[in-house]
Amino acid sequence: MRKVISNPYFDELSKEITFRLDFHSVDYYRKLGEPYGLSAEEMIYRYLRYIAGAGYTIDINEPTLSERQR
Repeated sequence: MRKVISNPYFDELSKEITFRLDFHSVDYYRKLGEPYGLSAEEMIYRYLRYIAGAGYTIDINEPTLSERQR
């Protein structure tokens, strides 16, 4: 059995946030995680971490703040 050692830098490396998702989105991530035994929350966390690490950017088809101020 492995001994668990807590990370003293954990609080500096992560931040807890809360946001609302519609039922369809939660169900989507729940279904994605089922084959792996992961919750919707864990799948969302992993997905966000993956796209942030990959440098992915999204085009939401909306003008930016600076574009709106022109």
